[in-house]
Amino acid sequence: MNIRSSAIALLAFLAVPFASHALSMKELRAMPDLTPEKLERIFSDFAYKFHPEVQPHDIFLKTKSGDCDDFATVAAEILEARGYTPRMIAIR
Repeated sequence: MNIRSSAIALLAFLAVPFASHALSMKELRAMPDLTPEKLERIFSDFAYKFHPEVQPHDIFLKTKSGDCDDFATVAAEILEARGYTPRMIAIR
């Protein structure tokens, strides 16, 4: 593999379809080749903000703000539909 093809492969790996608007669950489900790593990059610009209860998915996605249980419930639903086996563990 030469430098040019390595660079192209790296750009393809890093390419994540970022939307200028808030993503919906429907849009996340429709993304081709979505992996756990790409899903994590999609949420990399979300702000951490504690909520005493899990937010509805649409609120979490619209506000780009939430805590780990908000991300975990969205990620689990999306990844399970793609054949992954997520496990939710509650620590109290």
